[in-house]
Amino acid sequence: MKRVVAVLVLLTVLALAFSVSAQDEPIPLRIGYQRGDLFSLAQEQGWIDEVFGEDYDVELTLFPAGPPLLEALNAGAIDFGGTGDAPPVFAQASGVPLRYVASQRAYGNEAIIVPAESDIETLEDLAGKRIAYVRGSSANYLFVLALQAGGLSVDDVESVPLAPADASVAFQGGNIDAWVIWDPFLTSAQLQSNARVLVRASELHDKRVYFLASQAFTEAQPDTLPLLVDLLQRGVEYIREDPEGYAAYLEAQTTVPADLWRAAFIDAGEPADIEYINTSIVAAQQAVADTFFELELIPQAITVADAVWTPTGVIPEATPEATSEATAEATPQG
Repeated sequence: MKRVVAVLVLLTVLALAFSVSAQDEPIPLRIGYQRGDLFSLAQEQGWIDEVFGEDYDVELTLFPAGPPLLEALNAGAIDFGGTGDAPPVFAQASGVPLRYVASQRAYGNEAIIVPAESDIETLEDLAGKRIAYVRGSSANYLFVLALQAGGLSVDDVESVPLAPADASVAFQGGNIDAWVIWDPFLTSAQLQSNARVLVRASELHDKRVYFLASQAFTEAQPDTLPLLVDLLQRGVEYIREDPEGYAAYLEAQTTVPADLWRAAFIDAGEPADIEYINTSIVAAQQAVADTFFELELIPQAITVADAVWTPTGVIPEATPEATSEATAEATPQG
């Protein structure tokens, strides 16, 4: 009997030790980021270690664009990341179990550029031209809106889906007529390839960035999401307080001179706050989804609200001003 009791005591001690050990294990947190974004800034400034410390095992993975970032989210390789407006639409339509967590009015530039000597002067002049963009990215949506504004359809141009690095080579080599692209590639092309801006995204729509998590992560680690949102907001406040420092940081990240980044900031305006998703933001993103469905670029209609996570579990109503802005966003120009 004493032996049985001793064995039971030993098993209990081992179970308790295992339980304590399991609780002490750091929480995996895998973040996808793009060069020069707020997560990249947070890593550079040391804020990630400061916020998450030893309680989390944080791993950051660099992606060239939103679509591959969300492919990684779908594959379970990352838990959280930021993209433009189009990638989550394509991902949700493909059945990716993602959740919109927060959003920001885009800070930075996205535009359609052409060679400086090009005869393309208006959006109507894009007819019959070879236009490069990342399929499924925010550039894809700008591409669609620009064609609509010029009275054109996708059948009136030659679409050339290319990753940014490949498109840069094609643009410099004269193998494409126009390129739909975002910073830092946009500013780099203006510097290195003498590119000329045909139209900026800000002239056609109110562009947003979205921060997304896998559904599994929102269910397993809901308390971590506000920490991530607060971290992003810290980056916004840093940029407002020290634009010179941010320009210097971007120069180190991209080799594009800081003075050009400062000029880009002037065009972009002051960065907006990070917001949890509300009805106005849902309406703006639903307009993007509906546009892609109407053009048969996604296989099925989607309801953006079905993929939203909020701290309270309820999507809050937007202010009247925000609702008015969302209505304007939902009406493509041209």
